[in-house]
Amino acid sequence: NVETEKFIFILAFFIVVAFFFQYLTTAFSSFRIVRQDLNLKELIKFKLFTKDIKKLVKPILLSIIGISAVQINSALDAVFATLAEKEGPAYLWYAIRLYQLPLALFAIAISSAILPPLSRAFKLDDFLNFKRFFSFGMAKSFAFMLPSSIALIILGPSIINLIFARGAFDTFALINTSNCLFGYAIGLCFATFVMIISTAFYAKKEYFIPTIAAIISVIANIFLNLIFIYYFHLKSTSIAIATSFSAILNFAILSFFLKKRIKEIFSKNLIYSCVNTFFCTAFAAFVTIFIGYLLQDPTINFLLSKNFVFPKFFLDKALSFLKISSIYVIALFVSAYFLKNKEILEIVAKYRKPTL
Repeated sequence: NVETEKFIFILAFFIVVAFFFQYLTTAFSSFRIVRQDLNLKELIKFKLFTKDIKKLVKPILLSIIGISAVQINSALDAVFATLAEKEGPAYLWYAIRLYQLPLALFAIAISSAILPPLSRAFKLDDFLNFKRFFSFGMAKSFAFMLPSSIALIILGPSIINLIFARGAFDTFALINTSNCLFGYAIGLCFATFVMIISTAFYAKKEYFIPTIAAIISVIANIFLNLIFIYYFHLKSTSIAIATSFSAILNFAILSFFLKKRIKEIFSKNLIYSCVNTFFCTAFAAFVTIFIGYLLQDPTINFLLSKNFVFPKFFLDKALSFLKISSIYVIALFVSAYFLKNKEILEIVAKYRKPTL
């Protein structure tokens, strides 16, 4: 279809344009920072193999291998999704947009923020602060990501109905997209932990283990795709579940080697914080499901395999989402208040900024 090919070309072109403008948002700021240490002559003068560049060759090559493995895995996921069912790639695409939102907002930000202090602490042989910064990142990320994971499960169908359900996106598509989102939500915390623990290895200038762990998880993901598609017959949901399980495997490998290198890296305070967050989130989930069931909310009825009818009009969709999400958020912060969970309470602290 010539018309379809034309629109695909236009879409691809403007995606490239969008990336270019995204680059411009940081390019000028980066140039000003570099300009403080280098004059214009040094910036223009091209040196390919300086001492500093040679030091970067090994970590960059390992990073390229790890990133390539992940990109190949993503491409293969699309192939497996097509094999599972014709509409599979579309369901996964919609689901992964919501899955990546908390990763982009919290996981990447936290892992980027703790890298400089971790690097400084390691360079100064200050392992006490190294553990403190690491625990801060893990506790804070868990406080964000576990509630987000449960929210994707409890609120996911309502969010999907609000954002995507129109036109050809019918109830059948909503159900399948929700199932894919549930599969991704299982591994959200572990995907975040992989970023945090990888950051700890990067701070120690150890790039080999994160790269090998990424490659192993990619290979495992391929085999898990085959098992879930052809043995369990879970269709496109197979890809989401396989992605989560491979993230769990990646986390297990990185944790094993990090504990071997740094004793007691997972401190008692960190474990206590995570357990506290777990109980806060569990309480919020229970309250939301209970009240949602009493109110006959369609999202909760869907989760409980009861009869459900999702609203069709935008205002009704928005009200349905606001109702169930408000219950979840209020229950979460009430439980955090009584259990004294500072990581969750600091999310709404307007004037109190946690520091490393």
